[in-house]
Amino acid sequence: MMDVIHFADVRVFLREVEAFLLEKEVENNLILGICYKQIQDKMYFNNEIMATVNDDNRCILSLFMNKKNRLVISGDISHENIDQAIVLAIKAIINRLINVRSVIGEKELVSLFAEIGKRFLRKPFKEFRHEQIYQLHKLNQFTRPQGLFRKANRKDIVKIKNWIQTFSESINEPLADSEIDMMAESYITRESLYVWEKDKSIVSMANLIRPLKSGAGINLVYTDPEYRGQGYSTGCVSSLCQEILSHGYAFCYLYADRSNPISNAMYKKIGFTPVIECLHLIN
Repeated sequence: MMDVIHFADVRVFLREVEAFLLEKEVENNLILGICYKQIQDKMYFNNEIMATVNDDNRCILSLFMNKKNRLVISGDISHENIDQAIVLAIKAIINRLINVRSVIGEKELVSLFAEIGKRFLRKPFKEFRHEQIYQLHKLNQFTRPQGLFRKANRKDIVKIKNWIQTFSESINEPLADSEIDMMAESYITRESLYVWEKDKSIVSMANLIRPLKSGAGINLVYTDPEYRGQGYSTGCVSSLCQEILSHGYAFCYLYADRSNPISNAMYKKIGFTPVIECLHLIN
């Protein structure tokens, strides 16, 4: 028997799905990482959707959506009843009058969700971003550029804010000034943002995100246009990987736009290997 189970408390939801998601920890970093962070921050009841579709009491599809209306899905694409599970999930979303603005997850699963969704949703989904999830267990050996790798501090904040704004615009997700201010303050306060300094000026940055049970992620990889092509992103990201691994994590992970050959080549040079393709659709 197949049924949809809804959850209001992120702690209860995580207890139900954690083992299922940890089977593919890197692939499921979004749901896991957000849940861990919300529990750490005691934000237990802060999501629009937390649900599983179970077949004979076994989870085959999980759904998670916070207040930003971005639905993250994870499922067993090889399961013989995955189509039926997606139908039940979509009907549950419709019955709750929830507006899903975007959906993200493993490429094949998200594509199937969008195809089935055409039968039930007024507006079809279209591709917004096609990414590759990479994972690194061991750094390759190479020569880093001259410079200093360090945590960002308040002296860097003006440039950091400018970089966040430019980065967000480059990925077609522009942010309001208030959001940029909040992000910069948060990253510096939490000491998650790292920079590469050259001649007493910061030239590149990378941010540590979503620590999991066995690994941690990296995002906001950005180099000032004036200093590109000189290996500073490579130095910054590889140094952050070294920092993560030195704290006992087994791996690092990150997302890369598949249409950007430069960043994909850089990550492979550092030692990242591709895990899955990730599709982000919007409607």
